[in-house]
Amino acid sequence: MYAQRLSEAGWKVNACDRDDLYESLREEYADNERINIVPNGHFVSRASDYILYSVEAASIEKVVSTYGPSTKLGAIVGGQTSCKAPEIAAFEKYLPEDVEIVSCHSLHGPKVDPEGQPLTDRPRKALQKLRSYYHASDQFLFIFRLRSMII
Repeated sequence: MYAQRLSEAGWKVNACDRDDLYESLREEYADNERINIVPNGHFVSRASDYILYSVEAASIEKVVSTYGPSTKLGAIVGGQTSCKAPEIAAFEKYLPEDVEIVSCHSLHGPKVDPEGQPLTDRPRKALQKLRSYYHASDQFLFIFRLRSMII
């Protein structure tokens, strides 16, 4: 859902999911030139300026330990797990030092339309890029028609 909304707003999106969904996602988004479906998180992490981990809280450490070390120099990384402590711990343990961590939570389930919903924003480790991130946060509010952002 987020990849689709971001692409509709003009963003170029690199996205992946589980290995068994790769071919079906490539087919589903074949006509969308703004969404680039890649085989795995290494491709997303190496090419993306902003990386959003949208995985279950129980899987966040495994996923970040696998793909986090591939994160592009200076990228901003966030996650959408409902339990933030394991997410932040995984980011701090497995991401490179030069990565900014600004996590968020959309306060609604994955099948709920984000329009009118609040979004929490949790800057954890954001040094020089914090100002540009908040500009991006304003864009997120607009793109997803969110009611508010709670910081």
